Amino acid sequence: MANGTVPPARERAVQVPVDGIALNGALVVPENARGLIVVVASAVPGESDVALAATVAAALPAHGLAALLLDLLTPEERIADGTVDDEPPDVTLLAARLVIATVTKANDPDTHGLPIGYVGAGMSGAAALIAASVRPLDVRAVVSCSAQPEDVGHAIERLRVPTLLVAGSRDPATVAASRDMLAALRGPRHLSIVRGAGRAFDEPGAADRVAALAAEWLEHDVPAAAGITPWSIGRW
Repeated sequence: MANGTVPPARERAVQVPVDGIALNGALVVPENARGLIVVVASAVPGESDVALAATVAAALPAHGLAALLLDLLTPEERIADGTVDDEPPDVTLLAARLVIATVTKANDPDTHGLPIGYVGAGMSGAAALIAASVRPLDVRAVVSCSAQPEDVGHAIERLRVPTLLVAGSRDPATVAASRDMLAALRGPRHLSIVRGAGRAFDEPGAADRVAALAAEWLEHDVPAAAGITPWSIGRW
């Protein structure tokens, strides 16, 4: 949808209540938004998904998509260097937080009724895949970068929504793992390999390439026709 003109957007910081804690986020809603993309980060040990998530979230409003950049961990769950204190949280906990947070924001006055998509990288990408697999009627599409099969588990076999997997060419182990996950998917799917990029996509231009791939995938599959059913709280 991007045509060189970025539509006007409303921006605000948000706090999303989830099971007695508050997750920090930043919400950008362009004029006449056609979907809400929840871009998740967690920065668990060994991961560097925060900068990538920010780059992707910043690119989406130009495509007519609202972006909620959401941290799945609280400041108290981090130590000064930005990693997680003690053991990293279980990926199912991150997925559960994502589901609950999405229910809340899908009923926010600024985003009420908008169809939903997810973007995540590393463990956050695995959480996005799991969350999409348990709410198949609510999530329209998902983009997952450098997720690992051991984190996703059997959720990959339940996933039916259009799914884009992204891996860096300099990370052959993740490329191979992504091919395995692609074969297990049953819905519309694709694997994009970013040349010259590693697992974190922190090489010059790599994050921008991921953002472009994500936006193209999401703007095709997330916007909905009439008859959107807003999210409601339910067991997952």
